[in-house]
Amino acid sequence: MLAVVHSATLLAVQGRRVDVQVDVGRGLPGFAVVGGASGTVREGRDRVRSAIRNAGYTFPSSRVTVNLAPAGLPKAGTHLDLAIALGILLGSGQLRLPAASLQTTLVLGELALDGRLLPVHGALPMAWAAVQEGFRRAVVPLGNETELSLLPGLEVVALDRLRGLPQALAGAPGRPRSGAGEAAPASAPPAAGRPPVLLEQIEGQSAAKRALELVAAGGHHLLLTGPPGVGKTLLGQALAGILPPLDEEERFERAAVASAAGLGLALDRPFRAPHHSATMAAILGGGASLRPGEATLAHTGILFLDEVGEFAPPVLEALREPLESGEIRLSRAWGSVRLPARFTLVATRNLCPCGRRGAPGQVCHCRPAQVERYEARLSAPLLDRIDLHVEVEAEPGGRSDPIRTAQVVERIRRARRMQRARGGPLNGRLEGPLLRERAPLKPAAARMLARVQAAGLLSLRSRDRLHRVARTLADLEGREQIEPEDVALAAQLARPVRLGGAGAGEGGLRPA
Repeated sequence: MLAVVHSATLLAVQGRRVDVQVDVGRGLPGFAVVGGASGTVREGRDRVRSAIRNAGYTFPSSRVTVNLAPAGLPKAGTHLDLAIALGILLGSGQLRLPAASLQTTLVLGELALDGRLLPVHGALPMAWAAVQEGFRRAVVPLGNETELSLLPGLEVVALDRLRGLPQALAGAPGRPRSGAGEAAPASAPPAAGRPPVLLEQIEGQSAAKRALELVAAGGHHLLLTGPPGVGKTLLGQALAGILPPLDEEERFERAAVASAAGLGLALDRPFRAPHHSATMAAILGGGASLRPGEATLAHTGILFLDEVGEFAPPVLEALREPLESGEIRLSRAWGSVRLPARFTLVATRNLCPCGRRGAPGQVCHCRPAQVERYEARLSAPLLDRIDLHVEVEAEPGGRSDPIRTAQVVERIRRARRMQRARGGPLNGRLEGPLLRERAPLKPAAARMLARVQAAGLLSLRSRDRLHRVARTLADLEGREQIEPEDVALAAQLARPVRLGGAGAGEGGLRPA
């Protein structure tokens, strides 16, 4: 007898529908799983067999063949266990349900040997893919119920044991959800890790703090350059304390990525800080199981690369695509997937390989050729995609600084409200005609921008970058049009810091 149960599989962070076709027929007893099944899926045969028996059912003494369609799509993970078990119970006649009751029902879950249902990774993106195909009900383990509450209009039937499956499928009421705005706040876990660094806890560095305000307000990428011990890492960590909360769309995207990565329900803005030894796959994602990398885990948040000059140049160059497009494309023999990677890059680096250059009381012995090689690890095209370049200098201890976190947060909220009112994306993502439409320049400001470009200081991409930064500066001041002083300050921020001239006042925005 043939039974069909609808389930799904996960490709990176994208869900794809899978039809679990189970044939229980004549022949020598056997249990085969075909259709692109990985080792973890095939191992599920033993879990399914034991779970069926320990739940009080009988595993059929027949030939059981399971086909996971479409066969050309790779399947990995343990989330197909429950669908396979249900198909066997239907195919062997131990459960009898009208076919119509399963037409719009998604079944996900891992089985323990005693018949308990265990939560699975990626339930949210897999269920979202099913909802887009017209599915209206999902049968999942109890541990996945909360994250599926983010899906509008989906009836969630959460179980703790295989034994309760017949009652659930026979029409026991589930919990229909109305959307992310209803259940998410109550179910959001507290933020993990240490509390963020406050701006007032960092002495001085008013120029760098101003740059952090621009990053949080407009979504601009930032590179901090300076000797060790001046607070570059603290400044990067302080950014987490001034970022605005996620909006409804961003919360869903963040939750879907976290679900696919096995991080549980996460509704906070991510702050990812990978080590400089991270490989290409660790940053961009991939591997045999197509796991999302740090760039995707930082989606809707911050990717913080401390000591960016120590990262492998090919890894850094690979970031050019997500910095430009906000996504990563991974191609395989069976097809390709797109991983969201709309993050804000914040990077730090020293002034030389040894790190002593520019540090008080330190003597740098790096040769000019060594400094040039160190600087060349960040290519011109990569630097051209970073909006803000700030040189951070050592300052005398105890220097007063009037900047307060609460005041900065309020200015950021006001600036973002202005950007939302214009109906476009954040200023840091404005491109081409949309940039010129949403960021009008006063005639004097347009002339200044033209003069800067004519002086040969900017490429075409850098000109747009300067324009975007000037728009955010105007937003922070509550102005609808960009003034010449906004362009002048943005021009300072747009110039990369030259390590060969660092310490002599060349490039970047420096403290007043």
